[in-house]
Amino acid sequence: MSDDTAAVLNTDTGEGSSVSVDEGLDEKPASRFDRAVEELADPAFRPNASLSNAGRSTASAALWDIPVELSVLIGSTQLSVAKLMELESGSLIELSRKITEPLDILVNGRAVAKGEIVAMPDNPDDFGIRITEMLRG
Repeated sequence: MSDDTAAVLNTDTGEGSSVSVDEGLDEKPASRFDRAVEELADPAFRPNASLSNAGRSTASAALWDIPVELSVLIGSTQLSVAKLMELESGSLIELSRKITEPLDILVNGRAVAKGEIVAMPDNPDDFGIRITEMLRG
């Protein structure tokens, strides 16, 4: 490895690669960000446990490691404070969604997909969400 390259270790996969230290540094930050976003939108750069970060810019490789919060909304309701104070173990709360309706899958609070609850194949006592529709825009 020369003085102008650095070793990069993917902590999730343990795979390593080398990248140019000055790769993209002559670009303005907005340009590097735009290039990274373009690379992330390219299906060839979709994450895959068997793929290393080789071929990705250091900017887009860093974006892949940013944690996001994924949550699933099963429904909601509004209660008065009086009703809220009456809740106890065993109380039933009716939600705004029918049991047959798909659930909302949110990333950082933004709806990105719809899904349904499933039992996990490896452990039927655990449940997960099967994505049934990806939302665009």
